[in-house]
Amino acid sequence: MIYSFITDSDLDVGMKKYFRDQITSAGTNIHILKTSEGAAFSMLKTKLNNKYDLVQLFPPIAEWTDSHVFSIGQYCSKADVVYKASQGSTNSAPDDPNSQFWFISDPRDQLLVILAVALTLYYFTESVNPRKLTQDLKNGFASAMEFLDDIKEGNENPDWPLLINGTSTILWGANPTQNHYY
Repeated sequence: MIYSFITDSDLDVGMKKYFRDQITSAGTNIHILKTSEGAAFSMLKTKLNNKYDLVQLFPPIAEWTDSHVFSIGQYCSKADVVYKASQGSTNSAPDDPNSQFWFISDPRDQLLVILAVALTLYYFTESVNPRKLTQDLKNGFASAMEFLDDIKEGNENPDWPLLINGTSTILWGANPTQNHYY
């Protein structure tokens, strides 16, 4: 998983990897995609903050490595599949069919994935050459923004976890570093 929330498979819905590779020079300039996803999540958290529990909406999903220690309930991704730890482990591959440590479980709300992809691909293409933006990318971005504005204004109310006390779940200031975007 190159990104914090979306996967290559998610992005394939809007733009095939072949075209993304042309822009990123076959992955050598992957920072363009990471920056675009970061911009998308800044927009998402701005529109959803103070109403929805962003920590639950965007759970941390770590890239699986054989040296990372995973605890029960943590998520990881490997080869664009998201797994949940059924027990603590180190060096137990989640895609091993004999693994008793992992099961496939994607906590991401698919509507949020679609919104994140639309925003990410728009920012990605716009950052390289705004003239290359297709009408489909422009329409996807406009639709996503309109829906997010409707959510912020209370015209749309997705079935997402609400804040209990109405305070922000975005960490500010000198809080510990988070390894995912909201």
